[in-house]
Amino acid sequence: MSDILSWGYKGVTTLIRRTPRLLLGALADVTGDLTFCVWPRGHRNTIANMRQVLGPAASQKQVQRVARESFRQYMRLLGEFVVLPSYNVEELSEIMNIQGMEQIYAALAKGHGAILASMHFGNWDLAGMYGSNMGLPVHGVAVSLNSKLLDRLMRRSRRRYTELIPMGFGIRRVFKALKQNELVGITIDILHGAQGVEVEFFGKKTRVPGGAAELSVRAGCPLLPFYVRRLPGGTYEGAILPPIVSEQENPEDRVRDMMERLVQTFEEPIRQTPEQWYMFFSMWPENNSLPAQ
Repeated sequence: MSDILSWGYKGVTTLIRRTPRLLLGALADVTGDLTFCVWPRGHRNTIANMRQVLGPAASQKQVQRVARESFRQYMRLLGEFVVLPSYNVEELSEIMNIQGMEQIYAALAKGHGAILASMHFGNWDLAGMYGSNMGLPVHGVAVSLNSKLLDRLMRRSRRRYTELIPMGFGIRRVFKALKQNELVGITIDILHGAQGVEVEFFGKKTRVPGGAAELSVRAGCPLLPFYVRRLPGGTYEGAILPPIVSEQENPEDRVRDMMERLVQTFEEPIRQTPEQWYMFFSMWPENNSLPAQ
């Protein structure tokens, strides 16, 4: 079975890499539109989420347009996921402009590693590819996908540029990586069965995983927000932002405060390009009572 997957993966990736960019974009748009139409729950969740992001001044037509576009952008992400891992550092440098790399070097100079936190926004994996190609030790905390086939293919691709750590079962490996002064990447906007911590995000209370802040507090390492987003013409821009800190003395209050500060750093990038936030789950559950049409 592994041989079949391997050959199938190679065949699909070769086909995608040889397909012209314009055709890939068109295929992504068609696939995104189809998914938007045939997945009612994801459709409703995304519209409700975009309503919160865009605010009451946005028309329902605008909200629906941005929600549909986020499905298209996600399909483009899947294509990038296949193509971009084969790029070397020179090729990535030609298409990427990452600001704030000094934040990573300053964090590593302290000797305790660093937590790199992002959302399902733009192409968060590109930061790992870029760092790995520059010789930085990068680990990624990953969730197993519902589709075993897709999960295997994703992990096979990611192993090219990062050491994967399974969420929930790899805590020792996370602390080992940090102790060795390495980088650990984690996404922070989807709860996976945990209660999470309450934060204010886009002006409304919600709950997010507290793991990024908890790891930072327990390991005594910096917590750095980052994002990478798509630009026209096949280029990307990103930023490594200053570390999240809190003056709260109580550890529980410090974690909550840090997570609220952390999620709020992503508000402006998401406002600027909301279609690149792939939140197909309900971020604010009560918003699902809003009309979808």
